[in-house]
Amino acid sequence: MLNFKSALHYSSYGSTGVKALTLTPGGGTFSGFQLVCLHAAVSSAGYYTMDGSDPRGSQTRHSINYHQHLRLTVSTTIKAVKYFRSIGEYGPVLAARYRIRPIPLPRFKTLSAGRALITNLPPDCEAYYTEDGCEPSKSKNAIRYDHDGIPAGPFIRVALAKICYCQLDETLKEPFKAVWGPTASPDLKARIPGMLGITPFSSRL
Repeated sequence: MLNFKSALHYSSYGSTGVKALTLTPGGGTFSGFQLVCLHAAVSSAGYYTMDGSDPRGSQTRHSINYHQHLRLTVSTTIKAVKYFRSIGEYGPVLAARYRIRPIPLPRFKTLSAGRALITNLPPDCEAYYTEDGCEPSKSKNAIRYDHDGIPAGPFIRVALAKICYCQLDETLKEPFKAVWGPTASPDLKARIPGMLGITPFSSRL
């Protein structure tokens, strides 16, 4: 149990204080990978584990060095705890489960003649397309998908991308990391006979 002195420290530095340990984002399901930010007010002011073990005594624990990023590529549970060196006490253990799923192959739905919508864009991904047959991940001319539809045709290439930014560092202007999924082409004309001027045969002789 915490003594009175510990309680005073928790009121200023505990899990709800301005100098509390934070784990951002606090778990969930993500595409491709996820950047997790661990932040503590003082260097070496805490510990974390990535195997679900208790960071207060685990042999697999790591020190939290003020502000650091963890790049998760597989599903895992992170547990973190702040250590108050002045009183020799641990704070509450934070735990978060992160599920990492592959970035999917884009799927399409007809919006109008020659245009299509992406129907399976994950909320943590963006979509880009090119009109010259180049891979969006390698082209400087890639166009960001704006949910208003994209052209459909054999030379259109579409890919979904997971792009993470550091949520705790406002000076980091460029993406911390980008991961691309597989490429697909919304060649709807090849799959919808009516768009080729062919009327499907529906009556019987």
